[in-house]
Amino acid sequence: MKDKNTADERTLSRQHLFFYLEVYNDETDELLARLVDISADGMKLISRNKIKAKQNFRLRMKLPEIYYDQKTLIIEATSMWSKKDVNPEFHVVGMQVKNLSLDAFKVISDLISKAGFNEI
Repeated sequence: MKDKNTADERTLSRQHLFFYLEVYNDETDELLARLVDISADGMKLISRNKIKAKQNFRLRMKLPEIYYDQKTLIIEATSMWSKKDVNPEFHVVGMQVKNLSLDAFKVISDLISKAGFNEI
């Protein structure tokens, strides 16, 4: 028997993340989505709009206040898939990171350890 609380639990997990990170399309300055999961290889976003697969993006993430010397993080990524989220107004989007500098890798590693990403 399927657990009927799974969708609610996922929503609660998201709401209790340490913070969301805003993700912008760096070329158009449009707020693309919010980051909900991240690793050195890829990331998962929540978007109000469906994002087509195999699109290349230069993403800009506004970092939390703990990064005094670096306010934003630039990442190049390719969209891999997009599907409806638990909330029908949103889409979950998978992105594969294409290029990651050493500095960006350090910031991402720190975010993972501090915010508990990949534990949803």
